[in-house]
Amino acid sequence: DGLLRQNVSKIRHDRIQNTACDQSLVERLFSFGDITIYTAGTDTMEIRLTDVPRPQTVNGLLTEALDEAATQSSRRV
Repeated sequence: DGLLRQNVSKIRHDRIQNTACDQSLVERLFSFGDITIYTAGTDTMEIRLTDVPRPQTVNGLLTEALDEAATQSSRRV
């Protein structure tokens, strides 16, 4: 995939319901792992980011950014 064919999916941040970080023992030793993003709605989608460096840190930053976006959205209403 990528050279001859490409598939792009976009998710609005307000559709993200939850994120999860998954690391095996070996992945923890080398500080990489996978992050899964779960969405809400009728067209439920799951996105998996694989072999992410420092996935716990990245997952934490993603969660903070989503919380901030949700706070800003609720202030506008």
